[in-house]
Amino acid sequence: MLHRTTKICAGVLPFGRFTAGLSLVKVRASLSGVRNGGCGMIRIILPLAVIAVLLFAPMYNETVTGSEFGKRTDTLTGYDYVGATIDCWRNQDFSITGDCEPQGDLKGKLIFGAVFFSAVAAVLGVLGLLPVIGRLTSAVTTLAGVVVIGAIGYYVLTQMGGDNGPQAVQWGTYLSGGVGLLTMISGLAGMRGR
Repeated sequence: MLHRTTKICAGVLPFGRFTAGLSLVKVRASLSGVRNGGCGMIRIILPLAVIAVLLFAPMYNETVTGSEFGKRTDTLTGYDYVGATIDCWRNQDFSITGDCEPQGDLKGKLIFGAVFFSAVAAVLGVLGLLPVIGRLTSAVTTLAGVVVIGAIGYYVLTQMGGDNGPQAVQWGTYLSGGVGLLTMISGLAGMRGR
């Protein structure tokens, strides 16, 4: 029986028996490849995952009354808050005021900030594959994770106090916070040189 503890990116994975024909040499070679190249990629993938979850996962169920259908429930995503702003930025109108302002007051602005910092972290993560600026990208990735956690924390606290209560907050909100936490952890691990 062979026991090893191998460090991979930000975490430590304990390995028990190596079975199914894997030799220690093959496992070590594959793990060292993950350790050296995979950690930089995770600082690109996690911010992109944050953006995808923030924009497209259900965040809140809102009860709508007075429509043609009477009383019904509408599911909001992050795109409902920041869709107009993103459309303006795609058309090279870099503004967050007027027609380009995020919906939902401070909640929308914080969601846009989380998307913006995550996008910057992902772009810098590509540049961070170069060894010279790897620590800078780790700092920006950590900052993006902190912004996402703060924005989601504020969103959850304000929405739980709403008319629909805590059951209206959907799984996408919690998933956004979790991926934001992983993003922050991967950035902190990168600043340690991993």
